Amino acid sequence: MLFSVVIPTYSRSQLLRATLESVFAQTFTDYEVIVVDDGSTDDTQEMVMSYGEQVQLYFGKTGNYHRWRMSHRRPNGLPTTMLRRANTTQWV
Repeated sequence: MLFSVVIPTYSRSQLLRATLESVFAQTFTDYEVIVVDDGSTDDTQEMVMSYGEQVQLYFGKTGNYHRWRMSHRRPNGLPTTMLRRANTTQWV
């Protein structure tokens, strides 16, 4: 995996769907997609989860994020991505 596509969002499921479709339409495929949702009140979570393992979802409010998808792992067992909670040294 060469890089991560990180997409922040808040209650913008239709725009997010168009963004994800644009990412998946690319010919280059050696990447991971991470959506960081800051507590959306619309159907953003359900829409992201409909993409299954193609997208990793972090959901929370202002820095208190919880991972909703299992981390992809490298051959050495380390996760490919981690997010740090704001103002702490704790990695999610």
